[in-house]
Amino acid sequence: MKKVAIIVQTAAPYRDRIIETYINNTNDKIFTDIYLINTQEKSMHPEWEYTSPLNFKNLREKEPIKTFYGTLDFEIIKKLIRGGYDSILISGWFPATSLIIELYCIIFNKRFSVMLDSVEINKKTRTLAHLILNKAYSIFVPGNMSKNFLISEGVPENKIYKGIYTNDNEKIYNIIESKKIERNHIRDQYGLKENDFCFLFVGKLIPTRRIGNLLKAIDRQTEVSKYLIVGDGPDLELVNDFAIDHSNVIHLSSVPLENLHELYAIADAYIHPGKEPFSLALVEAAIAGLPIVSTDEVGAAYDVIKQNQNGIIVPFDSVSELTIAIERVRKGEMNINAIEKEQKILTNQYNIKWAAEQLEKVLDVE
Repeated sequence: MKKVAIIVQTAAPYRDRIIETYINNTNDKIFTDIYLINTQEKSMHPEWEYTSPLNFKNLREKEPIKTFYGTLDFEIIKKLIRGGYDSILISGWFPATSLIIELYCIIFNKRFSVMLDSVEINKKTRTLAHLILNKAYSIFVPGNMSKNFLISEGVPENKIYKGIYTNDNEKIYNIIESKKIERNHIRDQYGLKENDFCFLFVGKLIPTRRIGNLLKAIDRQTEVSKYLIVGDGPDLELVNDFAIDHSNVIHLSSVPLENLHELYAIADAYIHPGKEPFSLALVEAAIAGLPIVSTDEVGAAYDVIKQNQNGIIVPFDSVSELTIAIERVRKGEMNINAIEKEQKILTNQYNIKWAAEQLEKVLDVE
């Protein structure tokens, strides 16, 4: 029986279900070990209150060492070296644990693949990054933006597979549709009236999300809409200060994952004013059948938006273009047929089953 190892940095619902499905599909011919670099408490989204269904191989008997390049876990490295794996899938070229394993694989000619959402490479680590990209057997990315970036860096297209960030889109669709039945009741809980047109944003309130640009665009609107901003972070003060004189802006602190879906059910449109390597929030908006406004620095925009049909992609940091796009969506200029078409594609084609099949191609050990 073949053996593979998968190393993830954090437990995450958009990746764990893919791995779980892959294991279920291949457990009669492939033995799979999963290693977790960071504890679930150190997840990127602790507010989700998420527990992984995966059984992680490492016991974390000793606390990993903190280095300039991130977490260094000798337990994982030791188990990987002794494991006799036919293929290893590694999360990112950093932190240090990933880097050491990648260098080990390169030096001893072991097959490895990497999971990346990168759309840029730090100048200081460029040479090292290109060495890893060149030696990797395959690369697993979220979507088109990461894929096109890697191609521009000289990575052959046939080494790149999409789908590493894929939620259970079918399940999410069904939850959202069920919540739409209670739409007015749920809206009332959040201070929204039945006829209010509501734009939704969900994410960390950090500088790269450019919440300040959204607030400026809101201030320039001629028609009043509601704006439901969900999340916490250093730019929360901007939102709170703005909301003092703008009652149409509603802020919610970060909520558990299971409570997020109803927010998409009560919204009329989704907006992402900043930058992000992918953005599963954008994907969920498309699954919910919402028209979307996004900048050209949000990776998922290139996977779920058909320009001027089911949404609008505007230049990053252009408040004027963002303002116009909000106005156009508010006026109902998007194509309902295009919105429904994208909704069906994400639900029926780009789902967990598809992503697990992609993972099988990435590891390629049959």
